[in-house]
Amino acid sequence: TLMISKESLKSSIIILVSIFIFLFLNSYLFYIKINSNLVSYLSLKIGICSIILFLATLKFSYIFSKLQLYVIKAKNMEKEIEQNEILLNNLKNQVIYDDFTSCFKRDFIYEKIDELLKDTPFFCLAFVDIDGLKITNDIYGHDEGDFYIKAVANILNKEFVGKIVSRIGGDEFLILLNLTDIYATTKCLISCYENVINIAKENNKPYQTSISYGVVQVTPENTLSREELIKIADEQMYNFKKLRKKNRK
Repeated sequence: TLMISKESLKSSIIILVSIFIFLFLNSYLFYIKINSNLVSYLSLKIGICSIILFLATLKFSYIFSKLQLYVIKAKNMEKEIEQNEILLNNLKNQVIYDDFTSCFKRDFIYEKIDELLKDTPFFCLAFVDIDGLKITNDIYGHDEGDFYIKAVANILNKEFVGKIVSRIGGDEFLILLNLTDIYATTKCLISCYENVINIAKENNKPYQTSISYGVVQVTPENTLSREELIKIADEQMYNFKKLRKKNRK
């Protein structure tokens, strides 16, 4: 125990060396010829006290060493708890985050929508779809398709910072904006749309990049379910996509 606790071992060695030196000197004085019996008596008494002190030093050094070991164990347990917390957070992130895009997973946003609908809801749902992803994958390969998805996800995460941006399909995103009206939501989506169009130009891509989106606003008077609200936002997105195709013609 003393060997493990270096601080207690050092203190014990200093005390014990001092005691042994003192005992040696007293023993020497006790055995040499001294005329005074009082001096011999005092030397013997001091020697006995030194032995008692020696035993006491061993005992308390052992006690302090054990206490030091408990401190070390407590620190190790604290480190282990911190490591477990880090591991728990990593597992939690794996459950709620999409590793590919760093967006939330579908189940997480569904749960949040259900929670808001139980109270007095006032929020917007935005449905976003990446245009032409299948064509990009087929012509230019899945690496380009992956780049396209990540680039759109980054734009959505930056524009809707603090909001819940979730990837619910290969090229589909659902965004939950609590306490936000449809006008502020649409303004952010227009900004995202413009930034996505610039992806191809800024990165010298041979294909066009764009998104289609739809928005539904939920108020306290709402009687629709989560599935119905998402369906409406999806339909709005689809109408937006058809309108853009028609205008291009």
